[in-house]
Amino acid sequence: MKGEVSVTNLVRGLEGVAARMSEATDTIDEKLVGVQQLAALTGVSPSTIRRLVRERRIPFLRIRGSIRFSPRKVLEFLAVEPRPPVRRRRVRPKGVAR
Repeated sequence: MKGEVSVTNLVRGLEGVAARMSEATDTIDEKLVGVQQLAALTGVSPSTIRRLVRERRIPFLRIRGSIRFSPRKVLEFLAVEPRPPVRRRRVRPKGVAR
């Protein structure tokens, strides 16, 4: 009959909900870190971390104006997302001849 849900489908649906809830609680239990802690963890300067946030190149959360990171998500992102080297132009001060 239309609209009836089999027991098997109900169990599958509940298993999916349980799995999603488990993932959600795993991320809730994870401790978030600030710019200084992430810089120490990744081995780059805090200004580099702030620049990457400004350019939206790493995942972050903004909580009441503070920038916070999930270390696991940032490290996973950096491992998966290879970045090509950035070629920076040399900028000469005005009035300086070649």
